[in-house]
Formats: sequence, structure tokens, C-alpha cells
Amino acid sequence: MEILSAKQAAEKIPDGATVLYDGYIGFGHPEELTKAIAERFRNSGHPHLLTVIHAAGQGDGKDRGMNHFAQPGMIKRIIGSHFSMTPKLAEMIVSGEIEAFALPQGVMCHLYRETAAKRPGLFSKIGLHTYVDPRLEGAKCNDRTEGQIVELTEWNGEEYLFYRAFQPDVAVLRGTFADTAGNISQHKEALSLDVLPIAQAVRNHGGIVIVQVESVAAQGSIQPREVAIPGDLVDYVVVAQPENHKQTWNVRHDPRFYTAAEGEVDYPVLPFDIRKVIARRGALELTPNKTHIFGIGIPDSVLTVAAEEGVASSLSVYLDSGAIGGVPATGLEFGAAFNPTAILPQHQQFDFIHGGGIHTAFLGMAQADSKGNVNVSKFNGQLIGAGGFIDIAHSCRKVVFMGTFTAAGLKVELAEGRLRIVQEGRIKKFVEQVEQITFSGKMAHLLKQEVLFVTERAVFRMADGQLQLTEYAPGIDVEKDILALLGFPVKLADSLEQMDPRIFIDTRLELANQF
Repeated sequence: MEILSAKQAAEKIPDGATVLYDGYIGFGHPEELTKAIAERFRNSGHPHLLTVIHAAGQGDGKDRGMNHFAQPGMIKRIIGSHFSMTPKLAEMIVSGEIEAFALPQGVMCHLYRETAAKRPGLFSKIGLHTYVDPRLEGAKCNDRTEGQIVELTEWNGEEYLFYRAFQPDVAVLRGTFADTAGNISQHKEALSLDVLPIAQAVRNHGGIVIVQVESVAAQGSIQPREVAIPGDLVDYVVVAQPENHKQTWNVRHDPRFYTAAEGEVDYPVLPFDIRKVIARRGALELTPNKTHIFGIGIPDSVLTVAAEEGVASSLSVYLDSGAIGGVPATGLEFGAAFNPTAILPQHQQFDFIHGGGIHTAFLGMAQADSKGNVNVSKFNGQLIGAGGFIDIAHSCRKVVFMGTFTAAGLKVELAEGRLRIVQEGRIKKFVEQVEQITFSGKMAHLLKQEVLFVTERAVFRMADGQLQLTEYAPGIDVEKDILALLGFPVKLADSLEQMDPRIFIDTRLELANQF
């Protein structure tokens, strides 16, 4: 192992290299190395035409993280799962300046292991009948993208997708401490992620492994069980400046991200608004002593409602990042949890998810259609990507999609247990056909999943492969405020009823009575 400056390490990356990155939004992202690589290209034009591979999106939605690489000629191809945190790169992808594939996040985490073991790839049903399926888009993000990295195949009479393993040259990783033998710890990191299989994959393909750390300690100062990456796998270590080695984009260091709580944990208090109303209806789908997983946005507010009701401790809470238990963080800290009970490597968390270990998923939605297809990955000219959405939505026994009925300008009034639409949103979210299939209603029907769509004014369920209106909010005119705004005809349930009026009153739901 050799200790280098970030500038020296950047010079080790050759033109045309395939570079594996680890990180999750800001967690685990080696910002000092990323800036140095980008600066080298800006000054010299090297390294150019890189293929960059990252499972979770890595950026702050503005300038940091992989946004540094948004320079013409620097990137030839990106293989990732999520791009909303890297809008500068997303713009280049949409405009056709660079090639891009958007794979399911969990599949990518597992591909690191397949690559490390030099197996040809991964067979999985994750992604069937979504945009990842070669019969639709083959995970390609634009017309410029050439080749095929996902194939449709069959085994024992059943359809599978085959995802090809990577051929990496460089790993760019992050830890907390290194010792002089190159052993890496993650002592202060909020998430474990996939540093070990990435390092193993690159080493077994004859590449170089570069790790950014906070400091270097004497050999033997890191205990064996604390070693996240053995020194034999590490070529170069870079000691970062503190401003480029924050625990998250906003937080320099908060031990609550990796320490257990003594007693009850504190949850934030949500304002009583349209988002909370949706979260309160979603909370009625919680099941005691069952496993639950939550997406970002309104879905992660469901757990806050459960806390207000005093039932959060009865729930098993998972995040796709590897965190289990605790209080899920939000915003740029999403993916971590305050005072978690466990932090697993991301690929191991997805083993459990893919195998059906999660009972109920609470996820967002940008578009839905009459067949129950959901789009969160590409809409209104924006490339978002799926992240772990495809992995989770395919694998859970029950899926609750959550969001407002319309978007862009929607205003409502909540009074006396009733909902009134003050101003309708300009964008319809329930459309005749989604722009891209991130969740397949057809696959859900085949898997016999229970699927709900929860909004502030209506609840739909999947029945016989079609959406069915089952509930409407008090104060809402079903014809004017729901049916007239749908992009398709919908069947009304025989037992169509009003949503629970308690949802629309700023008092406790008394969820404990159903637990």
C-alpha cells in the first residue's frame, strides 16, 4: 500500500478505464478523489472516455459527487441505478452526450459479487416486464447507448433476466481509517455499502484499488473484526481534507448514525398537511411484527406517524442501504438511520429483500396507469432512474404506492374531517399509459402481490390486473375530483367507501387499537 495525494492518485487512472464507485447520495462517497479526478481531466483532458459504474446515486442534486464528472469527453458510459442526485450528468444522458444504462440497485450490488468471483453474471427475475427487460428498453437511457448488458433467458420453464458481470479496472472507495498495512475500517461511516466486493472484483481483474480515508494509523490499531477492506486489496490510500470527508453532505460527524439508542428514540413531528394525510392513510396498512421498508419522501413519513401513535417499536424497519431499525433520516441524509439496531452491507440487505423477506413496501409514484404500471424513473423529460425501487417493488408481498393525486400547484384545505380541493394540480399522475414502466402491473398479477395506491383523495387497489377505486376522501366529489381527472376509465369497487374521517383530523388515529 502506498499513501498518495489525491492529485497523485488521480494520475493512476488510465484513459478508457472502467471505474467502480461506492457510495449512497453522500454517504461513503470519496469526494476528495472525485474532485481530483475531475480537476485532472479539466486541466489535461485525462482520464477521458471512462466507464463509470455505481449502484446508488452519488451527489447532492447540484455540484458535488459525480456531478464533478459532467464534462464533455470525460465519460463515455455510465451504468447506474439513480440519477436525481446528479442532474448535470442526467442532462448529458438525456441529450445523448454519453451512453447510459439504468439497472436495479440491488442487482448492481449483487453484480459486484459476481464480478469478484469471475462468474459471467447474475440470473434474476428482478426487472422482468419493466424498462430493464430487453423486450422493452433493455435498461438503455437513450438512443446513443449501444450493446446489451441484460438478456432475456429461460430456465426450468420460467423467464429470467441475465445481467452481465463487469470488467473493472479501478475502484474508488472510502473508509474512515487506514493502517500502515492498508487495512481499512468504516468506524465512523453511517453505511457499510459494498466496499469489500468492489475491492475484490477490481483486484481479481488485475486493477487498482484507491481508498480515501480520514487518517492513517499504526499497523495493528484496527482490530480484525473492524477491517472492512483487507490491506492486500488496497493499492493506494489518500488522506482527505476534512471538508471533503464529511459523514454526509451536510453533517461532518454524527455518531447517532452508527450507534444504538439507549431507550426510546426521538422522531420528528410532522406538520398537519397533505403529505401527512397521505402518510396517515398509509399507516393504516402497517402490520405489527412484520417487516417493512420505506422509500424516500412521503413513504418515509409513515414511520413518523407510527411513532406519533406509539406503535413504531412494534415494527421491523428496513432501508435498502443496509440500515435496520432506528429512525430513518430524510433529505440528503436518506439511506441512513439515527440509532439503528444493525447496519448490513448493501448486497446482503438486498439478498433478504430479493428473497421476499420484506412483507410491506411503502414507495412513491410519479405516474400510474390502468394496468397498475408505475413510473418513477423517467418522466416529463427528466431522467431519475429507479434506485432500489424495482428490486423492492418486485419482491415484497404487499406494495403501497403513495403520492398526491395530481402534481404541480395542487392546494387543498383540511377542515372538520373533510378535504376540499382549493387548486388542482397541473400535472395528472394517473395516465392512460406511463412513460416508462418501473413497476409492472402484469408481474404483480403473476406474483399475486397485494398492491395499493394511496393519495390524499382516493385509494385504489389492484384487482384482476386492473386498478379499482375502493375509497374516497370525505368532502370529495367522486365524479368531478377523481374520475374526471383519471386518464382512463376505472372500475368502482362494490364496497366503495369513504376514507376513515380520522385521517383528516389533527388528532391521533389510535393505531395501537389495531396492533
